Amino acid sequence: MITNITGTITEEYVRRVIRPRPRDMHKGDCGHVLVIAGSAGMTGAAWLAAGACLRTGSGLVYVCTPKANFSVIQTLAPEAICIEWDEALRLLSGDNTNTGRHFSGYDAVAFGPGVGTGMQSKRRLKALLMTYGGPLVLDADGLNLIAGDDELKEMVRSYPGEIVMTPHAGEAVRLLQIRETGDWKETETRRRMASYLEETYGVTVVLKGAGTLVAGRETEDGVPRFVMYENTTGNPGMAAAGSGDVLTGVITSLAGQGIPVTDAAKTGVWIHGRAGDLAAADLGEYGMIAGDILRKLPAALKPFGER
Repeated sequence: MITNITGTITEEYVRRVIRPRPRDMHKGDCGHVLVIAGSAGMTGAAWLAAGACLRTGSGLVYVCTPKANFSVIQTLAPEAICIEWDEALRLLSGDNTNTGRHFSGYDAVAFGPGVGTGMQSKRRLKALLMTYGGPLVLDADGLNLIAGDDELKEMVRSYPGEIVMTPHAGEAVRLLQIRETGDWKETETRRRMASYLEETYGVTVVLKGAGTLVAGRETEDGVPRFVMYENTTGNPGMAAAGSGDVLTGVITSLAGQGIPVTDAAKTGVWIHGRAGDLAAADLGEYGMIAGDILRKLPAALKPFGER
Protein backbone atom coordinates (compact mmCIF):
# COMPACT_ATOMS: atom_id res chain seq x y z
CA MET A 1 0.00 0.00 0.00
CA ILE A 2 1.41 3.38 -1.06
CA THR A 3 0.59 6.36 1.15
CA ASN A 4 3.03 8.99 -0.11
CA ILE A 5 1.62 12.26 -1.42
CA THR A 6 2.48 12.84 -5.08
CA GLY A 7 1.68 16.54 -4.88
CA THR A 8 -0.86 19.18 -3.94
CA ILE A 9 -3.77 20.51 -5.98
CA THR A 10 -3.12 24.18 -6.66
CA GLU A 11 -4.55 27.01 -8.74
CA GLU A 12 -1.61 26.65 -11.14
CA TYR A 13 -2.63 23.05 -11.82
CA VAL A 14 -6.30 23.97 -12.31
CA ARG A 15 -5.32 26.62 -14.87
CA ARG A 16 -3.73 23.88 -16.97
CA VAL A 17 -6.97 21.87 -16.95
CA ILE A 18 -9.68 24.53 -17.32
CA ARG A 19 -9.08 26.82 -20.28
CA PRO A 20 -11.11 29.60 -21.91
CA ARG A 21 -13.76 28.17 -24.20
CA PRO A 22 -13.65 28.53 -27.99
CA ARG A 23 -16.01 31.22 -29.23
CA ASP A 24 -17.86 28.81 -31.53
CA MET A 25 -18.66 26.32 -28.75
CA HIS A 26 -22.28 25.15 -28.37
CA LYS A 27 -24.11 23.15 -25.72
CA GLY A 28 -23.43 19.87 -27.49
CA ASP A 29 -19.72 20.46 -26.95
CA CYS A 30 -20.09 21.01 -23.20
CA GLY A 31 -21.21 17.57 -22.10
CA HIS A 32 -24.55 15.87 -21.52
CA VAL A 33 -24.70 14.47 -17.99
CA LEU A 34 -27.18 12.42 -16.00
CA VAL A 35 -27.66 12.84 -12.26
CA ILE A 36 -29.51 9.98 -10.54
CA ALA A 37 -30.39 11.43 -7.18
CA GLY A 38 -33.11 12.20 -4.69
CA SER A 39 -35.97 10.30 -3.11
CA ALA A 40 -38.96 11.21 -0.95
CA GLY A 41 -37.79 13.97 1.38
CA MET A 42 -34.39 14.23 -0.32
CA THR A 43 -35.18 16.52 -3.25
CA GLY A 44 -32.43 18.88 -2.13
CA ALA A 45 -29.72 16.32 -2.85
CA ALA A 46 -30.86 16.10 -6.47
CA TRP A 47 -31.04 19.89 -6.81
CA LEU A 48 -27.59 20.49 -5.31
CA ALA A 49 -25.89 17.88 -7.52
CA ALA A 50 -27.72 18.91 -10.69
CA GLY A 51 -27.31 22.61 -9.96
CA ALA A 52 -23.57 22.09 -9.51
CA CYS A 53 -23.40 20.40 -12.93
CA LEU A 54 -25.15 23.39 -14.48
CA ARG A 55 -22.96 25.93 -12.68
CA THR A 56 -19.77 24.07 -13.63
CA GLY A 57 -20.56 24.34 -17.32
CA SER A 58 -22.44 21.25 -18.51
CA GLY A 59 -24.34 21.76 -21.74
CA LEU A 60 -27.33 19.59 -20.78
CA VAL A 61 -28.19 18.19 -17.36
CA TYR A 62 -30.72 15.39 -16.93
CA VAL A 63 -32.01 14.65 -13.43
CA CYS A 64 -33.42 11.20 -12.80
CA THR A 65 -35.52 11.54 -9.65
CA PRO A 66 -39.03 10.52 -8.51
CA LYS A 67 -41.77 12.36 -10.37
CA ALA A 68 -42.94 13.92 -7.11
CA ASN A 69 -39.66 15.87 -7.07
CA PHE A 70 -40.02 17.31 -10.57
CA SER A 71 -41.83 20.53 -9.63
CA VAL A 72 -39.25 21.40 -6.97
CA ILE A 73 -36.29 20.68 -9.25
CA GLN A 74 -37.81 22.61 -12.14
CA THR A 75 -38.48 25.57 -9.86
CA LEU A 76 -34.98 25.65 -8.38
CA ALA A 77 -33.14 24.67 -11.58
CA PRO A 78 -35.40 25.24 -14.60
CA GLU A 79 -32.45 24.62 -16.94
CA ALA A 80 -32.33 20.95 -15.88
CA ILE A 81 -34.36 18.23 -17.61
CA CYS A 82 -36.27 15.94 -15.24
CA ILE A 83 -36.76 12.33 -16.32
CA GLU A 84 -37.97 9.14 -14.70
CA TRP A 85 -35.90 5.97 -14.41
CA ASP A 86 -37.38 4.15 -17.43
CA GLU A 87 -36.39 7.00 -19.74
CA ALA A 88 -32.93 7.27 -18.20
CA LEU A 89 -32.38 3.54 -18.62
CA ARG A 90 -33.55 3.65 -22.24
CA LEU A 91 -30.84 6.17 -23.07
CA LEU A 92 -28.27 4.32 -20.99
CA SER A 93 -28.87 0.96 -22.65
CA GLY A 94 -28.72 1.88 -26.35
CA ASP A 95 -26.44 -0.36 -28.39
CA ASN A 96 -22.99 0.62 -29.58
CA THR A 97 -21.77 -1.42 -32.53
CA ASN A 98 -18.20 -1.58 -31.25
CA THR A 99 -18.68 -2.19 -27.55
CA GLY A 100 -22.28 -3.18 -26.97
CA ARG A 101 -22.54 -0.16 -24.67
CA HIS A 102 -24.02 3.27 -25.14
CA PHE A 103 -21.80 6.30 -24.69
CA SER A 104 -23.49 9.05 -26.67
CA GLY A 105 -26.60 9.56 -24.55
CA TYR A 106 -24.65 10.78 -21.52
CA ASP A 107 -21.03 11.86 -21.35
CA ALA A 108 -20.92 11.23 -17.58
CA VAL A 109 -23.30 9.93 -14.92
CA ALA A 110 -23.60 10.55 -11.19
CA PHE A 111 -25.41 8.14 -8.88
CA GLY A 112 -26.17 8.26 -5.21
CA PRO A 113 -27.07 11.57 -3.53
CA GLY A 114 -30.24 11.01 -1.55
CA VAL A 115 -31.41 7.90 -3.45
CA GLY A 116 -31.76 5.74 -0.33
CA THR A 117 -30.48 2.21 0.18
CA GLY A 118 -33.64 0.19 -0.57
CA MET A 119 -34.04 -2.59 -3.12
CA GLN A 120 -35.16 -0.21 -5.87
CA SER A 121 -31.97 1.84 -5.61
CA LYS A 122 -29.88 -1.33 -5.50
CA ARG A 123 -31.53 -2.66 -8.68
CA ARG A 124 -30.98 0.65 -10.43
CA LEU A 125 -27.30 0.78 -9.51
CA LYS A 126 -26.80 -2.75 -10.81
CA ALA A 127 -28.58 -1.86 -14.05
CA LEU A 128 -26.43 1.26 -14.40
CA LEU A 129 -23.20 -0.70 -13.94
CA MET A 130 -24.35 -3.29 -16.49
CA THR A 131 -25.56 -0.91 -19.20
CA TYR A 132 -23.30 2.15 -19.05
CA GLY A 133 -19.59 2.30 -19.69
CA GLY A 134 -18.67 5.96 -19.49
CA PRO A 135 -17.35 8.11 -16.62
CA LEU A 136 -19.33 7.38 -13.47
CA VAL A 137 -19.30 9.26 -10.15
CA LEU A 138 -20.56 7.29 -7.13
CA ASP A 139 -21.44 9.09 -3.92
CA ALA A 140 -23.48 8.88 -0.71
CA ASP A 141 -26.13 6.13 -0.80
CA GLY A 142 -24.48 4.67 -3.90
CA LEU A 143 -21.40 3.97 -1.80
CA ASN A 144 -23.45 2.55 1.07
CA LEU A 145 -25.19 0.18 -1.34
CA ILE A 146 -21.82 -1.06 -2.60
CA ALA A 147 -20.48 -1.48 0.92
CA GLY A 148 -23.31 -3.88 1.77
CA ASP A 149 -23.43 -5.99 -1.41
CA ASP A 150 -20.68 -8.31 -2.64
CA GLU A 151 -22.15 -8.48 -6.15
CA LEU A 152 -22.03 -4.69 -6.45
CA LYS A 153 -18.44 -4.68 -5.23
CA GLU A 154 -17.45 -7.07 -8.00
CA MET A 155 -19.41 -5.10 -10.60
CA VAL A 156 -17.51 -1.96 -9.64
CA ARG A 157 -14.18 -3.78 -9.95
CA SER A 158 -15.08 -5.12 -13.39
CA TYR A 159 -16.68 -1.93 -14.73
CA PRO A 160 -15.26 -1.26 -18.21
CA GLY A 161 -15.14 2.53 -17.81
CA GLU A 162 -13.73 4.87 -15.21
CA ILE A 163 -15.30 5.42 -11.81
CA VAL A 164 -14.84 8.13 -9.19
CA MET A 165 -15.86 7.29 -5.62
CA THR A 166 -16.34 10.25 -3.28
CA PRO A 167 -16.60 8.90 0.29
CA HIS A 168 -16.22 10.72 3.56
CA ALA A 169 -14.34 8.82 6.26
CA GLY A 170 -17.38 6.95 7.57
CA GLU A 171 -18.31 5.72 4.10
CA ALA A 172 -14.69 4.72 3.47
CA VAL A 173 -14.70 2.61 6.64
CA ARG A 174 -17.82 0.79 5.45
CA LEU A 175 -16.43 0.27 1.94
CA LEU A 176 -13.26 -1.22 3.39
CA GLN A 177 -15.18 -3.30 5.94
CA ILE A 178 -12.90 -2.30 8.77
CA ARG A 179 -13.67 -1.29 12.31
CA GLU A 180 -13.60 2.45 12.88
CA THR A 181 -10.48 3.19 14.87
CA GLY A 182 -11.43 6.65 16.08
CA ASP A 183 -8.29 8.25 14.64
CA TRP A 184 -9.53 8.65 11.06
CA LYS A 185 -8.69 12.36 11.13
CA GLU A 186 -5.00 11.51 11.41
CA THR A 187 -3.15 12.28 8.19
CA GLU A 188 -1.51 8.87 7.84
CA THR A 189 -4.79 7.04 8.52
CA ARG A 190 -6.59 9.01 5.83
CA ARG A 191 -3.81 8.35 3.34
CA ARG A 192 -3.95 4.63 4.08
CA MET A 193 -7.71 4.56 3.58
CA ALA A 194 -7.50 6.42 0.25
CA SER A 195 -4.72 4.15 -0.99
CA TYR A 196 -6.48 0.97 0.09
CA LEU A 197 -9.76 2.05 -1.51
CA GLU A 198 -8.01 2.71 -4.82
CA GLU A 199 -6.27 -0.65 -4.62
CA THR A 200 -9.39 -2.56 -3.56
CA TYR A 201 -11.83 -1.17 -6.11
CA GLY A 202 -9.60 0.05 -8.95
CA VAL A 203 -11.24 3.48 -9.03
CA THR A 204 -10.28 7.11 -8.54
CA VAL A 205 -10.93 7.93 -4.88
CA VAL A 206 -11.90 11.32 -3.48
CA LEU A 207 -11.62 11.00 0.30
CA LYS A 208 -13.43 14.07 1.57
CA GLY A 209 -12.40 16.07 4.62
CA ALA A 210 -9.86 18.66 5.65
CA GLY A 211 -7.22 18.44 2.93
CA THR A 212 -9.35 16.23 0.66
CA LEU A 213 -7.29 13.45 -0.91
CA VAL A 214 -7.54 12.27 -4.52
CA ALA A 215 -6.00 8.86 -5.19
CA GLY A 216 -5.90 7.24 -8.61
CA ARG A 217 -3.77 6.26 -11.58
CA GLU A 218 -1.91 8.43 -14.06
CA THR A 219 0.05 7.23 -17.06
CA GLU A 220 3.70 8.20 -17.32
CA ASP A 221 5.74 6.98 -20.31
CA GLY A 222 2.93 4.57 -21.13
CA VAL A 223 2.95 3.02 -17.65
CA PRO A 224 0.10 3.61 -15.15
CA ARG A 225 1.32 4.68 -11.72
CA PHE A 226 -0.42 5.31 -8.42
CA VAL A 227 -0.81 8.97 -7.44
CA MET A 228 -2.24 10.75 -4.43
CA TYR A 229 -2.86 14.48 -4.25
CA GLU A 230 -3.95 16.70 -1.37
CA ASN A 231 -6.27 19.65 -1.93
CA THR A 232 -5.31 23.16 -0.83
CA THR A 233 -8.73 24.87 -0.72
CA GLY A 234 -11.73 24.59 1.60
CA ASN A 235 -12.64 25.44 5.19
CA PRO A 236 -14.62 24.08 8.18
CA GLY A 237 -17.75 25.92 7.09
CA MET A 238 -18.11 23.31 4.34
CA ALA A 239 -18.89 20.64 6.94
CA ALA A 240 -22.59 20.97 6.19
CA ALA A 241 -25.29 18.70 4.77
CA GLY A 242 -25.32 18.76 0.98
CA SER A 243 -21.76 19.96 0.49
CA GLY A 244 -20.78 16.55 -0.89
CA ASP A 245 -23.72 16.60 -3.30
CA VAL A 246 -22.34 19.82 -4.78
CA LEU A 247 -18.91 18.20 -5.16
CA THR A 248 -20.46 15.23 -6.94
CA GLY A 249 -22.05 17.58 -9.46
CA VAL A 250 -18.82 19.51 -10.05
CA ILE A 251 -16.77 16.36 -10.74
CA THR A 252 -19.50 14.85 -12.95
CA SER A 253 -19.73 18.04 -15.00
CA LEU A 254 -15.97 18.21 -15.56
CA ALA A 255 -15.80 14.52 -16.54
CA GLY A 256 -18.72 15.05 -18.91
CA GLN A 257 -16.79 17.88 -20.58
CA GLY A 258 -14.09 15.40 -21.55
CA ILE A 259 -11.59 15.95 -18.75
CA PRO A 260 -9.95 12.63 -17.71
CA VAL A 261 -11.54 11.40 -14.49
CA THR A 262 -8.51 11.77 -12.21
CA ASP A 263 -8.01 15.32 -13.48
CA ALA A 264 -11.75 15.97 -13.13
CA ALA A 265 -11.60 14.77 -9.53
CA LYS A 266 -8.53 16.87 -8.68
CA THR A 267 -9.88 19.97 -10.40
CA GLY A 268 -13.34 19.42 -8.94
CA VAL A 269 -12.21 19.32 -5.32
CA TRP A 270 -10.15 22.50 -5.79
CA ILE A 271 -13.02 24.42 -7.44
CA HIS A 272 -15.47 23.15 -4.81
CA GLY A 273 -13.12 24.21 -2.02
CA ARG A 274 -12.52 27.58 -3.64
CA ALA A 275 -16.29 28.17 -3.86
CA GLY A 276 -16.51 27.28 -0.18
CA ASP A 277 -13.77 29.76 0.65
CA LEU A 278 -15.60 32.50 -1.24
CA ALA A 279 -18.81 31.65 0.62
CA ALA A 280 -16.99 31.77 3.96
CA ALA A 281 -15.46 35.14 3.09
CA ASP A 282 -18.94 36.57 2.51
CA LEU A 283 -20.94 34.78 5.19
CA GLY A 284 -18.55 33.33 7.73
CA GLU A 285 -17.93 29.65 8.43
CA TYR A 286 -20.78 29.22 10.93
CA GLY A 287 -23.68 30.43 8.80
CA MET A 288 -22.84 29.10 5.34
CA ILE A 289 -24.75 26.16 3.86
CA ALA A 290 -24.29 23.91 0.82
CA GLY A 291 -26.43 26.17 -1.34
CA ASP A 292 -23.95 28.98 -0.71
CA ILE A 293 -21.15 26.81 -2.10
CA LEU A 294 -23.28 26.11 -5.17
CA ARG A 295 -23.96 29.81 -5.68
CA LYS A 296 -20.24 30.62 -5.51
CA LEU A 297 -19.21 28.12 -8.20
CA PRO A 298 -19.42 30.69 -11.04
CA ALA A 299 -17.12 33.05 -9.13
CA ALA A 300 -14.69 30.21 -8.40
CA LEU A 301 -14.57 29.31 -12.11
CA LYS A 302 -14.59 32.84 -13.53
CA PRO A 303 -10.80 33.44 -13.55
CA PHE A 304 -10.22 30.29 -15.64
CA GLY A 305 -12.52 31.38 -18.45
CA GLU A 306 -11.04 34.83 -18.88
CA ARG A 307 -9.11 35.50 -22.07
